[in-house]
Amino acid sequence: MGARFKVTKAFESAVAPNKADNVTDATRLLNSIARGKDYHKRADAVAIANKLNPDAMARNSRSFRRLLRLLGHGQYLRQSRNPV
Repeated sequence: MGARFKVTKAFESAVAPNKADNVTDATRLLNSIARGKDYHKRADAVAIANKLNPDAMARNSRSFRRLLRLLGHGQYLRQSRNPV
């Protein structure tokens, strides 16, 4: 995704560690690292989903850990509050 987004330290600090659910304006945050056009909810979301790392995402998002728990992910069967 390096051609589409330039991930900065400020971006990383906004979501890690375990702070992604506290982002109040995710579109604005994504626009801040977008190269060229602003973030597009449909086109960019598909591209991001194809490249994402679920374990890394779980380390930074409690709501994603909850989803993993509901889907039966072994590491989050008993809890989703804390990253594994």
